Amino acid sequence: MFRRLLIGSAFIFLAVPASAQESLLDVVLKRDKLLVATYSTSPPLAYVDDGGNLVGFEIDMAREIAKDLLGDPNKVEFVVVQSDGRFPAALSGNVPPAINRVKSELPNVKQLLLDSPSALFLAVKTGRATAFGIDKPIADYYEAENQDLVRLDVSRTSWDYVFQDAIFMKPGDFKWWLFLDTWVGELRSGFRYEKYVEWYHKWLKKDPPPQRFYDYNKY
Repeated sequence: MFRRLLIGSAFIFLAVPASAQESLLDVVLKRDKLLVATYSTSPPLAYVDDGGNLVGFEIDMAREIAKDLLGDPNKVEFVVVQSDGRFPAALSGNVPPAINRVKSELPNVKQLLLDSPSALFLAVKTGRATAFGIDKPIADYYEAENQDLVRLDVSRTSWDYVFQDAIFMKPGDFKWWLFLDTWVGELRSGFRYEKYVEWYHKWLKKDPPPQRFYDYNKY
């Protein structure tokens, strides 16, 4: 199980083995480096540009966290992963939400499970698949870049209630969660909101959700 902090992107923090009482926050501070698992084929969230650099919305976000936590945006190491973890989950019966949504809404459709957003996109472009489901920012990007793609109306379906992705972390580490929760709160509600606006305009080409009010009851 993972705990999610909703912010508009999706990546997972990794850690080397630590003692049961040691928070991942302490591990990161001692190591002086942030390890982040991410895709490399998910424009505009995380992808390799023409210069061979890993860039995107969530890449900027991870670097900003490293800057705030360790004083240097370059003190982050990105571990590029695919969607392999979804297949064991599906085989074990623990169906991921995206797969489960397709089964509930389109029970007679044959699903083609591929390991990256770019592979899903290529499957549709080459006629191997009829449609693909992907995170909304990635869908926005592909729709803008490919006039032959048609966006399906998902009103009144389970997809209509899927709004954002997240930072994922293992539960039970309150100290690490508190840091990330506070950081995300400042991004969406506080003094970092201008940075949130900057990333939305730079990568998503639109305005972010309206700035949230502080929840003073939390503090």
